[in-house]
This record gives sequence, structure tokens and C-alpha cells, in this order.
Amino acid sequence: MAFITGNPLDNVDAIRASVITVKSAGLGTKRVLLVNTNAHRFNCRDYNFLLTSAGGSDSYIGVEVNQSGSQIVVRASTIQGITADVSQTAGTLSIGTSNLFNSNANNLGFSTVLQPSTIIWSDPGSLPKGTIRFYRPGSAAVTTTEIFIRLSQKCLLKALNIRSLTGPGVSNTDTWTIRKNGIDTPLSVSLSGTQTSNINNTTSVSFQVGDSLSLKVTTSAGTNVTDTVIQVDIF
Repeated sequence: MAFITGNPLDNVDAIRASVITVKSAGLGTKRVLLVNTNAHRFNCRDYNFLLTSAGGSDSYIGVEVNQSGSQIVVRASTIQGITADVSQTAGTLSIGTSNLFNSNANNLGFSTVLQPSTIIWSDPGSLPKGTIRFYRPGSAAVTTTEIFIRLSQKCLLKALNIRSLTGPGVSNTDTWTIRKNGIDTPLSVSLSGTQTSNINNTTSVSFQVGDSLSLKVTTSAGTNVTDTVIQVDIF
């Protein structure tokens, strides 16, 4: 648990080049690194944060920030938890060139030090009204057939971003949803009224090797949305 009160510069690490392992016999709340007291910045680099448990259904997370106004920055590290590898419960968690062993961020968002990889879908025309459609990767008209992308490695999907040329119109809301193996996930974003852009960067979804990714849109009966581009970040 970190009790620091300062905000060091980016090049000042609180800890560096070590291995911390927490071995739990079960029961209770376990963390390898936890920031939940005082608002401060905690930088670490070249670390292995490992958490193992003999059993139990309690909470086991590798790195967690749970304090408003605080920030954990982790670079060039490996983080392994059981409930989740990391959790940005409150405050800010920034990760760069690091391995989340189980690709699990507790279904929450987080920041990246470097620009993550992305997948982009787009539709160059008007969306059909009052229906469900699926996007094709790249640029093409939406379709009634669900189009899947098979993932070749485990990863986290986060920061779903939508832009359009025109909004849905008054009293209309359209919703875009990331799907995993043909099932809706909590990672979704909507446009309402005159909105032409929006982002959901507070939710993350874990994908494993071989899982299928697709994008669904649910349109309102009076939608006027045209020329959409949807982007999701991959970590």
C-alpha cells in the first residue's frame, strides 16, 4: 500500500526492477500494489507484480488505484492477478509496454502511455432506421449478417469511439455495441439528438485467443445518422 503524498515527475520511479509476489491462502482482499490513501502519483518500472491464491472467492487484484486524484503509472512490467490483473476503481491507472497476464482490467477503463492498436469500422452512407445491423471491418455498408474478427491473442478492448457526419435527430438514440462470440458486452457507446461523437473509455472487455469480435448497431426508428466511423482500442 502506498502512502506517498507527492506528484513526482515522469522520470522519477518510486520502485524499479524487482519482483513482488503475494501468495494468499484465501479469504479477504489481496493486492500486490494498492493506492487508496492520499492523492498522489506512484511511478514504477521493470516490475513483476504476481498474486496467487490457494482458493476462495474473495478479491485478488495485482495493481489497483482506488483514490480520487491519485495516479499509478506502470511501465515495462508484468502484472498478474486472479480477480483481475489491474483495476482503475478510482483515480487514474496508466500502463505502458506492459503485460497484463490474464488480460483482465476488472471490466474498467484505464489509460495507456503509448497509443494502443485499434480496429476501425465505418459505413459511408445512411444507417437503416429502427433495426439491428452489423459492421464490416474497414469501410462498407452495414449488413444483417454478423461479421466476426477472430483474435489471435488474448487482449483487452477499451475506449470505444464513435463519430458521424450527422446525429440521430431529436428524440432518437442509436447504440453501438462490441460483441464477444456473438454476445453483447458492456462496452457500448451511443449518440442521441444532434450528437456526432462520443466515447466510452470507462469500460474494458477481456478477449482470449480464438474469441470472435463483432460490432452491432441498434438504430432508432427516426435516425438520421450518416457516415459513421467507429474505433476500439486494443491493449
